[in-house]
Amino acid sequence: MSVLKYWLFLFIVCGFFSYSVGQTRNEPIGQCFKKANRNAIAKRIVQLKIRVSNEMNCHIDSISYTIDKKYTFSYTKECRHLPKEMSFYACGQRKTYVHLGLTGLAGYWLFASWTEVR
Repeated sequence: MSVLKYWLFLFIVCGFFSYSVGQTRNEPIGQCFKKANRNAIAKRIVQLKIRVSNEMNCHIDSISYTIDKKYTFSYTKECRHLPKEMSFYACGQRKTYVHLGLTGLAGYWLFASWTEVR
């Protein structure tokens, strides 16, 4: 019975490790902003995902992303931090984009562009 427990423990630990290492997530962005800003931020992220989908030649539903860097100086709440650099994963590819805004304030963030990091 102890061998079974050992294998079960090993299986769970390995499964958790591979899940946490291999997982990319679509993090919620700007959840503590007012509703109008949240909608505008979500729309901007969808536009960026469409662009990435076209550039990677992958369906938009297969794209996931992680936020590599955030604007942190403007807000005290973590849920208000806006992405400064994001990595997108799809079809075995990875592309990283950086925000070309001057600040993490929502109004300025929405109108700035993104460029691919080479």
